[in-house]
Amino acid sequence: MKKLEEVKLSPLLDKIRDLWLFQMYTCQRISDVKSYSPEQIQDSAIGPIWEFTAQKTGKLTTVPLYGKAARAYEILQKYDFKLPIVVEQYLNREIKKVAKIAGLTRKKHLTRHKGNKRVNTAKEVHELISSHSARRTGITRLLGEGIPLNIVQMISQHSDIKTLMKYSEPEKETLLSAFG
Repeated sequence: MKKLEEVKLSPLLDKIRDLWLFQMYTCQRISDVKSYSPEQIQDSAIGPIWEFTAQKTGKLTTVPLYGKAARAYEILQKYDFKLPIVVEQYLNREIKKVAKIAGLTRKKHLTRHKGNKRVNTAKEVHELISSHSARRTGITRLLGEGIPLNIVQMISQHSDIKTLMKYSEPEKETLLSAFG
C-alpha cells in the first residue's frame, strides 16, 4: 500500500490510484464506488460515514470513514467530495500501470485448476491488480488487523460468511511474521 500511496504520478494516473485506494479503504465493489454521491456522506457521533444502498445486495451499507478508513475520507476531500468518474475497464488497465510504476513487481505464484489438473503460474503483482483486488486487499487488511469477521461482513456486504472467509487466507509472509 505504501508504495502505491507514495509514488509520484501524472494527474490522470493519480486519479486512477486514488479511486483504487478509495475502493480499497472502504472495501466496496466498484459498482458502489461508481454510484457514490456526496449526499451519501454523513456525520456520526464518532466521525464521518458513507451510507448507501449496495448495488448488488440492495442492502443499506454503512462504511466508517475514520480510523482505519480515514484515508478514504482524505481522498474525498482532495476531490471536493466528487470522485473522478472512470470506466471500469479503463481503471483496470491503468491501475496495472500505476502498480508497475510503484514497483509492485514481485512474483506471485498462482495455482488454478483446469478440470482435474493443477496449473501453476507466476505473475508480477502489477499484472494481477484490478478493481476487485482493491476490495479484496481492503477486506484482507481489515481481517489481518483484527477487525472481527462480522464487522467486516457488515461493511463488505458479503451475505455468505464462507465467501468472506476466502479473503482471510494470509500470504506466506503474513503467516511467518505472525510467529515472530
